[in-house]
Amino acid sequence: ADSAEGSVTLVVRGLIHRWTFDEVGGPGTTFRDDIRGRTASIVRGGTLAAAAVSGQVTLTGGARTNSDYVALPAGLLRNLTDATIEIWATMHAYKAWSRVFDVGASLTNNLFGAWSQGIDSRFDRVGFSIGGTENRLENSMAPYTIDLQHHIVMSVDQGGGAGGKTRVTMYLDGARRGEFETAYLLRDLTDENFWLGRSHYADETARASYDEVRIHDPVYPATDMQASYLRGPVRSITPTNLSILAPAGVGDTIRGVNVSFPLQVVGSDAQGRRFRIPGARRSSEADAIATVDSTGRLQVRAEGRVDVSASVGGTTVRWSRDAVRLRRLRIDPFLATPAAGATWEIPVIVFAYIPTADASLIDVRKAPDFWALLPFSLDTMEQRVLDYARRVKMGREQGSRFRGYKDALAPPSLGMRIVEYVIVYDIIPASTKREPRSAGQPFFPDYFKVFAELQLTPIMQARQVKEVWDAWTGFDAGYPSYDPAIRNPADFRTGW
Repeated sequence: ADSAEGSVTLVVRGLIHRWTFDEVGGPGTTFRDDIRGRTASIVRGGTLAAAAVSGQVTLTGGARTNSDYVALPAGLLRNLTDATIEIWATMHAYKAWSRVFDVGASLTNNLFGAWSQGIDSRFDRVGFSIGGTENRLENSMAPYTIDLQHHIVMSVDQGGGAGGKTRVTMYLDGARRGEFETAYLLRDLTDENFWLGRSHYADETARASYDEVRIHDPVYPATDMQASYLRGPVRSITPTNLSILAPAGVGDTIRGVNVSFPLQVVGSDAQGRRFRIPGARRSSEADAIATVDSTGRLQVRAEGRVDVSASVGGTTVRWSRDAVRLRRLRIDPFLATPAAGATWEIPVIVFAYIPTADASLIDVRKAPDFWALLPFSLDTMEQRVLDYARRVKMGREQGSRFRGYKDALAPPSLGMRIVEYVIVYDIIPASTKREPRSAGQPFFPDYFKVFAELQLTPIMQARQVKEVWDAWTGFDAGYPSYDPAIRNPADFRTGW
């Protein structure tokens, strides 16, 4: 600490710039760096305005040519050997390739962090480009939670990588998320622009709010990153209410058992800003069904009611969901109604096996795509199964019109009526029989086990079911996406 005439100024180690956005106003508003006095500003980019209020600057976001953004001063990084960029920010909506920040001068000379690739929340990118060749780190920070304040840090360590290369490391909410190495140095960067929310490409401007930006020289120690996150920005937000937040894809029902995902304790202030509450104590009320560890990660062990509570400063909040391994879904009118005028009605059962490890995405260790991992959300996969059933129904009915290619009014012979629709959030059971001609000798499904666990036989007898349509994913060691490091040969399946 430095003192002068009775006043005391706190000095954070290596902190050379800090903008807290305490000023108020719209386009043209300037923000003072309270360490060295450098000035940032809101730049008018069009009718999609930005504004600063309550210690936060918010960008409306949208088309790059019509959106305001924040510009920090030029030349902040070019004379540094090492640096750490530390930002507290909140994304309010995914915009195509929008930036957390972008430093540089052009498409071929920049250092950036993107909130997302396109508008897909599963993918993000961090890049360092000199001369048009980009070194990058992908999908290490995703997904960012909409309307939740995040602590985002990039450290650039010259000589920290193998063979003297520069190491770029990313942290999210106090935890290291990934790194990459590059031959580029900060002095190679022509940092004429240091933009918040704006890209050097024709990407959309971010719809986001920024509470604080810091720049450190040298690299901020990794051991201090968690402590900085816990301390929060200079203008700490006082929560007016608390809640427990699960990942967006989990939904109102926990789909699957033996699944695991984080539960965050979130506070909001009088302005509606949301932020994580570190240090909350969490507990589960039925450990036989689910447990929650000290980091807030929920592990579901069995079907049943999951009840979690979290306590912060004498305030307790609760989160409850039902955990299920299988669901019998409502059948939509098209699937439930045979084609008009059909000669024969054919009752049908539809079932699908969709494995998941996090109650949100398909478990690509057990159900990968052919060429790549490409994880789908459970919502997307459920919709695809539904579309598949609709198309099969339509194809069977329309294909049964006698000489329908001549007579457009010919009635269908078959009218398909789906009487049961079941999804199991697990891999389809394996029989002992294997396919020796396929790589890894995948197992055939055991339909006796399927019929038993889904109780299909009494349904078929009661409803006079004539057909069963199934959907599940097979794979083996011959798939281009096969990775022995994450795959278990016991999960190989085939239907051929």
